[in-house]
Amino acid sequence: MASKREKNMEVLFRRIILSIFLSIGLGCIDDVEVELWNECYNIETTTSINLQNSGITGLIPPEIGNLINLTHLELDHNFLSGPIPPEIGNLINLVQLELDHNNLTGSIPREIGQLVNLNHLELINNNLSGEIPSELGNLINLNYLFLFENQLSGSIPSELGNLINLIQLGLMFNQFSGEIPSELGNLTNLTHLALSSNQLSGAIPSEFGNLSNLELLYLFDNQLSGEIPEFVCNLIVSNNLNIEDIVSGNSSLINNCEIPCVELWDECYDVAGTYILDLSNQGLLGEIPSEIGSLTNLRELYLLDNQLSGEIPSEIGDLVNLEYLNLERNQLSGEIPSEIGNLINLRAIDLSNNQLSGEIPSEIGSFINLDFLDLMHNQLLGEIPLEIGYLINLQFLWLGDNQLSGEIPSSIGNLYYLREFSGWENNFTGNIPEELGDLVNLEYLWLHRNNLDGQVPSSISNLINLKHLEIWSNQLTGPILSYITDLNQIEHIEIDQNQFTGEIPSEIGNLSNLNVLYAASNQFTGEIPSEIGNLSNLNTLMLAQNQLSGNIPEAICNLNLSPIWEDEGSHSFNMFNNNQFCPPYPECINQYVSFEEQNLDNCFSCEDEDVYNLWGDCYHVDYTSSINKTSSGISGPIPQELEYFVNLNYLGLRNNDMTGTISDFICNINDYDLTENSFCGPFPDCINGDFIFPQNNSYECSEYCNNDTEVNLWGICNGIQETTQINLNNAEITGEIPSEIGNLINLERLYLNGNQISGEIPAEIGNLINLERLYLKDNQISGEIPPEIGNLNSLERLYLNENQLSGHIPPEIGNLFNLTHLYLSDNLLSGEIPFQICEQGDSSPDLENNYFCPPYPVCLNEDDIGFQDTLECLECTQGDINSDSLIDILDIVLMANMIIDEHVYNECTDVNSDYVLDVLDIILIINIILDA
Repeated sequence: MASKREKNMEVLFRRIILSIFLSIGLGCIDDVEVELWNECYNIETTTSINLQNSGITGLIPPEIGNLINLTHLELDHNFLSGPIPPEIGNLINLVQLELDHNNLTGSIPREIGQLVNLNHLELINNNLSGEIPSELGNLINLNYLFLFENQLSGSIPSELGNLINLIQLGLMFNQFSGEIPSELGNLTNLTHLALSSNQLSGAIPSEFGNLSNLELLYLFDNQLSGEIPEFVCNLIVSNNLNIEDIVSGNSSLINNCEIPCVELWDECYDVAGTYILDLSNQGLLGEIPSEIGSLTNLRELYLLDNQLSGEIPSEIGDLVNLEYLNLERNQLSGEIPSEIGNLINLRAIDLSNNQLSGEIPSEIGSFINLDFLDLMHNQLLGEIPLEIGYLINLQFLWLGDNQLSGEIPSSIGNLYYLREFSGWENNFTGNIPEELGDLVNLEYLWLHRNNLDGQVPSSISNLINLKHLEIWSNQLTGPILSYITDLNQIEHIEIDQNQFTGEIPSEIGNLSNLNVLYAASNQFTGEIPSEIGNLSNLNTLMLAQNQLSGNIPEAICNLNLSPIWEDEGSHSFNMFNNNQFCPPYPECINQYVSFEEQNLDNCFSCEDEDVYNLWGDCYHVDYTSSINKTSSGISGPIPQELEYFVNLNYLGLRNNDMTGTISDFICNINDYDLTENSFCGPFPDCINGDFIFPQNNSYECSEYCNNDTEVNLWGICNGIQETTQINLNNAEITGEIPSEIGNLINLERLYLNGNQISGEIPAEIGNLINLERLYLKDNQISGEIPPEIGNLNSLERLYLNENQLSGHIPPEIGNLFNLTHLYLSDNLLSGEIPFQICEQGDSSPDLENNYFCPPYPVCLNEDDIGFQDTLECLECTQGDINSDSLIDILDIVLMANMIIDEHVYNECTDVNSDYVLDVLDIILIINIILDA
């Protein structure tokens, strides 16, 4: 079936086609078709027209009355205007007529009364005026009549009482006046009767009591008066109609119906008869009405899973018979009202998952019958009130995920029947109270992620029913494991991220129900007792980051351990690593423990077999994975014994005074750093130069780089064929740029910014014909820019700024047509800027802060040139060689002499500014004389 949008597109297309036909003289067939809104409709075959929301405008054509077989006419939600044509009364087969949501004016035509087959008439939201024609009473098959939101006036015709099949009648938001006709009481099939927002007066007809099927009765905002008839009162009660929909806005109407109720969220609740109110997950918005306090017989109130906001009204305290209160998962804010303490019959209260703030009121101490209190996931502040100790029947105390602070009160020890205490993720400080040990019925304790400190009280050993203990991520101390070895019911222990001490007692093997022991990140010492193998239900054992030592017992293989932790995936890193466990390890846990992650200092002595003394420390050849002696002041060659260390993965010797050569054994080590020593070549072919070079003595070694295939640049050997990039930015290198750099013919990028390089740029730089980027910024380079730089045709970026370069810019700069970035600023460059600078690729070169003399090439703007120191610039007229203000034969003679004397040059004599005095300059002078 085509969608509504597809239908509208089809209608629009047909209108366009018809418009084209009409423009060329074609159109609808007379007496066969009717044209409506640029579309032809066949008189005989058209039974339905649906142009809802089609954007049609103008009048409804009277020709529409010719479509005598039409059963459905839907023109709603458009921009139609003008009156409803009386010809519409010719559509005697019409069943559905919808003209709502337009701009129709005038009165309802009487001819509509001829549509006796009509069962749905909708004229909502127009500008219709006048009276309802009495002829509408002829539409005896009508089920739905909607005329609201118009400007209709006059009396409601009594003839509407003939519409005995009417189900819904909507006349609201008009200007009807007079009394409500009693004949409407004949409409016994009505479920919805809406007469509100008019000017109706008089009494409510008693005949309304006959409308036994009524589900909605809107009479508000009229001028009704008198008492509500008894029969209507009975109807209101029996059909649970909202009394406010009747009396509101009718100031003279007397509500004599005995219906004591409270309106909450558009519903009226019988004060006397409402015992349970469950509006869970009903999409409720806004605040909880204060009127809720009137339901004094209420025993259970469930408003969970809505979008209620604002504060909990203090009137909640009037519900003195309330036993169950659940407001969880809303957006309630503000403080918990102290009046809640009046609810002394409460057995369960759940305010969790809101935005409640402020302190827990001390008045909760009056909940002597309470067995469940859930305030989790809020923003509650302050301390737990001491009065919590009065809740002697409490079994569940859930306060987690708030901002509570202070110490846990000792009065909590009075809660003898408490089974679960959740205080996790708050800001509790101080010690866990000794009285916690009085909670002998406690099964679950969650106090993790707080700031608790001090020693855990030994009284915790009294919690003989404890199954679940989570106190991780605090600052607690003491030998906790020795306190819990008699808690035979315990299944889950999480005590990690504290400062617990002591050994793991052998008695831990008695905890036969234990399945989780998470004790990582503490200060436990000693060995793992072999009795741990008795814990047949243990599947999670996390002991990493302690000071446990010795050998891990083989009995651990009796356990079915898994590294998977809840929904966080593998936690194998928290099982055994970062302790002092000595190898070898039981084969069953090899995948979870690694000697690389252990401190083995106390596991071996230098006298043991396969142990070597290297630089004053003992290392086992099988169990040494890393040796780091960076900046340790050691010297001499690398010990040959290192080749025996088959598991060595890292060797760090950087920044020492090691000498000699590097043996091939380095090829078997994955990671090493031998830089900043005094090693000489030849170096093994396998080396990673980034972790060997530079060496401090590179230019002192008789053999360092392979001179046939490598170039030594600042102690780094760079392969002539392989090197495409050198990045030594900010590497603190000094000295000159070696001329050998010109051998790196495949070099594409050279980065030497931010060093202390001095001397001149070597002419050999011009050999780097593949160079794309040359960065020499922020050094101390001096001398002139070599003209060979013009050979670098591939160069895209040239940064020579912030140096001490002097002399002229070579005209060869114009060969760099691929340049996109040219930076020569902040140097000592002088003379005229050659016109060839306009031929290189960067249209906005950075030349400022030099000594360039005018005139400047026309391709440069002020921003490109910037500030220049021109105090030393000569003022001259090009061609006037003898400066006599005349350009004549004498200047030609002087120019010829200067050309013969190759050592004489200045800007004034270089007529074409190419930095060369030659016959071209003489020709230009002759041209100047001839043009004069």
